[in-house]
Amino acid sequence: MKNSTVWLLILAMLTGGGGYYIWQQNQPQTEPAPVEPKPLSLPEKPPEPAVKYPVPEVPVQIDAQISQPAEEEVIPQEEPLPPLGESDEAVKQEFAHLYDQAVFGKLFIFKAFIQRFVVTIDNLTADKLPQKFRLTKTPPQSFIVNKNAQGKLFIDPRNYQRYVSYVDFIEAIDAEALAAVYTRYYPLFQQAYEALGYPDQYFNDRLVEVIDHLLATPEVLVPVELIRPNVLYKFSDPKLEALSAGQKILIRIGYDSAFRVKSKLKELRSAITTLEIDF
Repeated sequence: MKNSTVWLLILAMLTGGGGYYIWQQNQPQTEPAPVEPKPLSLPEKPPEPAVKYPVPEVPVQIDAQISQPAEEEVIPQEEPLPPLGESDEAVKQEFAHLYDQAVFGKLFIFKAFIQRFVVTIDNLTADKLPQKFRLTKTPPQSFIVNKNAQGKLFIDPRNYQRYVSYVDFIEAIDAEALAAVYTRYYPLFQQAYEALGYPDQYFNDRLVEVIDHLLATPEVLVPVELIRPNVLYKFSDPKLEALSAGQKILIRIGYDSAFRVKSKLKELRSAITTLEIDF
């Protein structure tokens, strides 16, 4: 830009500004009109996430001094829930009515059970399950593989027997009875889930989401080929290796066992998405 043009622009700005100032000086002085203060606008609170599959609340105990129903109308009172950190014994007693404790004790780790359950469920869609919080005990038998004449590795069908006890246990679950216990202790499951860093999320929705994820596991009918790049075995098929930890478990237990587990998962899904309490 030429110097003459710059000076013209500066002169125009000064003239305009000065003219406005002189015009203001010559105007009659009047009190400025009062300005209505604008109300402070607080930022809108983000809407709470919608709950897809709500779990009904267990009725609160009724104070006998406030309400005294007739003898025939006495409502059995629910015992208050224990604190989350002290809930193992209470939950264990509930399960004692549903399952053979000798079998249950061989399969599951019953320490901080609700917390372990919540951590396991939340990580079934991840690449790995955190061993520190694993819910089940390791099968006693070793992982078995076959090597063919070409040196390729496959899961030995005998390996599927390692998981039979777990699959038999899952298949024997009474979905409705388990859902009733789950409903009663749901506030503790929710508390454990929020403690993982999900204060605005609903655990039952996450549980249903994970079940749907497991049900979408591909069915593998042929022998599953493996590779062993280091200490651990991996699936030879990149698509299978890219699956989540939960889906890989369903493949490792074999097609027949996976079919049985999926059938029970469908029952459990139905039970926890149609929860009701008889008042």
